[in-house]
Amino acid sequence: MPKRKINLKFVYDAPVTLSFIIIALLFFIISLIAPKAGIQELLVAPSASGAAKFSFTNIKSILGLFLYIFNGKERLLLFTNLLFVALIGPSMEERYGSFIIGIMMFVSGIFAGVLNACFCKDPMYGCSSIVFMLVLLNALMNFSKNKITGTALSMLILFILREVFIENHPNKALGVIIVLAGGLCGSLFAFLTSPKARSERKTGVTVEPYKKPKSKSSKSTYKSREDRIMEKNKKAPARKPAASHDDDATVVGTLKF
Repeated sequence: MPKRKINLKFVYDAPVTLSFIIIALLFFIISLIAPKAGIQELLVAPSASGAAKFSFTNIKSILGLFLYIFNGKERLLLFTNLLFVALIGPSMEERYGSFIIGIMMFVSGIFAGVLNACFCKDPMYGCSSIVFMLVLLNALMNFSKNKITGTALSMLILFILREVFIENHPNKALGVIIVLAGGLCGSLFAFLTSPKARSERKTGVTVEPYKKPKSKSSKSTYKSREDRIMEKNKKAPARKPAASHDDDATVVGTLKF
């Protein structure tokens, strides 16, 4: 019996989602290997006051606005957030495209970081705003199909409950509001792009609405038998007359041989 060959091929199916997860894990591994390097201190969004107060002249504060989403200070929070990203991210990236979903994640993270730098006393860390954006996009996808699925609704409620009851949440209730505001701001790009139109541009095929063919009257379509025979004879190629046997005879005078 011939053995079946197993051909496994690794596919980098969701580049933005997978790249985000890999970068977050790399920062986490570096912080474990070299805890004195101060990686976790760099990966925090600045606050409005305190030791991590935002300053335009401090490069650390500016980098913190962009890099705080990769912070793994709370390990349980990091892994649960990355699990949400791995589960929902690929489907949303396939729906909206890698470029658009990358912009959404960037806007969601930077908006929440700026709000934290303007109104909060404690620094912010983690990608909870991006996770909320993906959960919200998943719910909106089902709403666009004129239905509310229980899984999408339960995922949205469970995420909000997790943010409310999480221990040692930075800035408490205000921090939860900032996370939700950041995710909501990032998801607004879903209303500016149409997945259907993008798929038509990608494939080059435009789906036109169905048009019912016009019905012809029986008077215009009816033809008598004689008319059909005459029309068929006109279209048929003209046949050459068969050669008679008289052509083969030899004529001498008035006699035929």
